[in-house]
Amino acid sequence: MSFFKKPLQNVKEFTDFTSGSIRDVFTGNIFRKDFLKRQVPLCFLIVFFIFCHIGLRYSCEDKILQIEKAKIELEDVKFDAMTRSSDLLGLGKQSRVQQLVWRKDTTLLPSQTPPIVIKKK
Repeated sequence: MSFFKKPLQNVKEFTDFTSGSIRDVFTGNIFRKDFLKRQVPLCFLIVFFIFCHIGLRYSCEDKILQIEKAKIELEDVKFDAMTRSSDLLGLGKQSRVQQLVWRKDTTLLPSQTPPIVIKKK
């Protein structure tokens, strides 16, 4: 508790700040203070982490856009495949039946009325 009660003039790290003035800030002499000289590696580390954060953010946004484009493409391909398979399935069944009927030389024609569904009770 006694550490917190000390005035700033008695703490070694802050003596540079108490002896300075606003004139030191404008002239640039504040960068000659020992406290700031000791903090330079920390400042470089913080700047490095900021650049890494910005780079990772842009990279993640790019990956998210690629994923969204791939999802849209996948949906288009799925719908196209379903449409083609249903068309081929419908054509394949009907054409095979017609071919078998025509090979037997019968006079059967395709039905003009839709089929009726018989339900069990």
